[in-house]
Amino acid sequence: MEEALLNNNNSSSSGGGSSKSRILSGQTDESLKTLQLLAGELETTVLAIAYVKFLALMGVERAKSGHPGLPLGCASVGVLLYRYVLRFWGEQARWAGRDKFVLSAGHGSMLLYTLNYLFGYPLPLAELSKFRSLGSKTPGHPEKDLTLGIETTTGPLGQGFSNAVGMAIENKMFAAKLRATAAGGELDNEVLSPGRVFVLLGDGCMMEGITYEAASLAGHLKLGNLMAIYDDNDASIDGRISLALSDDTEAKFRSLGWEVVVVDVRAGLRLADLLAALLRLTEPLRAGEAKPRLLVMKTRIGAGVKAWEDDYNIHGRPAGVAAIAEFLYSSPLFEVMASKDKQIVTSLAGATAYVEMVLKTGMFPSREGVLLQDFYANERGRAAYESWTDAWNVLSAKNPVLNDVVIKSYRQQVTDGKWNYLCDRLLCYRAQKPVSSRELCGDVLNVLAGELPNLVGGSADLVASTKATIKDAPYMKGGVFDRRNIAFGVREHAMGGIGNGIALGGRYLPFTATFLVFSDYMRAPIRLAALMRLRHLFIFSHDSFYVGEDGPTHQPIEHINALRLIPDLLVVRPATDLEMAHAFLLFLESSGPMVLITSRQKLADELFSLPARLASVSDDNNKRLAAYASFKRGAYVLEAESDFERLDVILVGTGSEVGTLLKVKRILEVRGRSVRLVSMPAVTLLEGVLEKCRTYEECDRDEVFRALFTVYKGVNAGKRAPCYFLEAASMRGMKLFTDLNYWRTATLGIFGSSAPAQRLEAHLKFDVESVCADIEAHFFK
Repeated sequence: MEEALLNNNNSSSSGGGSSKSRILSGQTDESLKTLQLLAGELETTVLAIAYVKFLALMGVERAKSGHPGLPLGCASVGVLLYRYVLRFWGEQARWAGRDKFVLSAGHGSMLLYTLNYLFGYPLPLAELSKFRSLGSKTPGHPEKDLTLGIETTTGPLGQGFSNAVGMAIENKMFAAKLRATAAGGELDNEVLSPGRVFVLLGDGCMMEGITYEAASLAGHLKLGNLMAIYDDNDASIDGRISLALSDDTEAKFRSLGWEVVVVDVRAGLRLADLLAALLRLTEPLRAGEAKPRLLVMKTRIGAGVKAWEDDYNIHGRPAGVAAIAEFLYSSPLFEVMASKDKQIVTSLAGATAYVEMVLKTGMFPSREGVLLQDFYANERGRAAYESWTDAWNVLSAKNPVLNDVVIKSYRQQVTDGKWNYLCDRLLCYRAQKPVSSRELCGDVLNVLAGELPNLVGGSADLVASTKATIKDAPYMKGGVFDRRNIAFGVREHAMGGIGNGIALGGRYLPFTATFLVFSDYMRAPIRLAALMRLRHLFIFSHDSFYVGEDGPTHQPIEHINALRLIPDLLVVRPATDLEMAHAFLLFLESSGPMVLITSRQKLADELFSLPARLASVSDDNNKRLAAYASFKRGAYVLEAESDFERLDVILVGTGSEVGTLLKVKRILEVRGRSVRLVSMPAVTLLEGVLEKCRTYEECDRDEVFRALFTVYKGVNAGKRAPCYFLEAASMRGMKLFTDLNYWRTATLGIFGSSAPAQRLEAHLKFDVESVCADIEAHFFK
């Protein structure tokens, strides 16, 4: 295959014609210089391609699992992209002016690992031989590690593409901010140009709906700094793509507002032609145009390995020693290796013996050992970094305020004085009147927006319903990115992935909003946000059957607890105005994502007149901080019992159901019961506080547990009291693991119905009278 790449064979693109006539024509002077550079080091480039393929094959073979098909088919484009197109330098992996590369087809991770090793990222060679091993830096699918050149975690197909769209938006927003700050006459400075984002996706990504959602928004916004490469190898796990896909991808992307280039490397396309196609992605379009670009690259899966070339079975299985040895023996790589190591016998048997030895020892050949030091040094990348740094120094010297913009952006906060002011506002927050928690959320969101210029986001065409928007701020639109509101349209899945891409830049705090029931569309982005510990605020309104007339399709039943099951995801369902303010403050202090669940229905009037709210207007800052500290434990006593020496029942709830329990408490107290009311806005936080308790006895001795669930004084001090938990959600499975003598959990076992909310409340027995009757029957019969 490598020999074919050196020849002058032309191959047809879509619509006919030679690659030379369709791709090489009209190249800019800069592109022509790059093509001349390739001509001068063509043999070394071919050697690098063979080296990438060999390392990928060996990593998968040693792991006895993996996906070598994509690395084999895309090694050529990968080496050309890294060597001649991307601006990056492995020694400064977090350089703000770098180009970003995302492998959306994350199953082909060995391509990313080998390229990053070859081109100077600090990924040790030994890690390539530990592919898919416990604790290695080369897991089966890429996991975000900026130091190693891995911009995002990918694997679920299409997620990386949507992240790339978010990264491109984030780069555009930040460039617009810098340009607005810079003095006149400096707008041509390269620092002020938005960084480019390149993304490689495969047939699987193209079949996922999230890809078209994200591509549609990218085209609508005219993201000219986004370049996608589609590995169109006509292969999937089950067979040829024609089994499930017959789309005209080129026509589809053009209709979405993309510029499209098509190349066919299957018939021996020259490396120069392939590089010219890549360079075409980065060249300016016609005057006044700004579009994202797509390179449709028709490849052969398993290219270069005769036993597997164009065989879809190589997608996800090791190639085998014999096939690898045959590849090595026929490649220029083997000749170089044999010249360096006299123990290698230059025959097919010698190649087989070498492959077996390397698989046994894990001693993969180094980049220096195959004469690729120049690729590792990446002097072109170093020069680009130094040029950008010099340009930044010149620009920031003329505009000192630019340094403040950058520093504040990466801190994602304002100056200490304003930060303290913001904290005071949140600790003292109090609603003007009883409203729904979605309205509280919108109000507090705008308190933050007034002090945090890097807070950005939007809704899935549901601003009027979720209330999640920055008031009086215009929407981002095609080619205009100095805006804070993003109209995602009805694209929940892509919205989640794009929000993650914005968060990955580290300069903005994104929020995305829709109905809780539609969080199902966003489950993969939510999970990945938690896996990557991204500061992404997911706002989900219309939290229960209280949605009412819209019926069971729009009434979330299982969703709250399904979200709580995701590790490292903070799920908060506030019951009061102060809890809502505390939730936002907690998000600002956290290092990961949060799901904020809000109600359509108005919260109970009684919740807005409780003595516990006095902390929010108290002049005693210690009281305010103590209230916040209680919230951060996940649960706190909202209203204590009247008799501290006797405790008949503890009522525990979340969200709007706390208002129901407050009314129940009043009724039970009239009946002579001593009742404590606990609000539990963040169940998983309380679980974390108590997880050190291995037995009930240890819990009884825990300070937090005692404060919430035991009698305070008298002869029964320290003893547990029975608890009644109320939440308008499915609790299936919880009863198996609770002590029924102490816990009674109200649960929903159906999907709800279409009816007014109050009628449904009584029908499902979540009304005050039904809850009182249930408590009396269970604990006091």
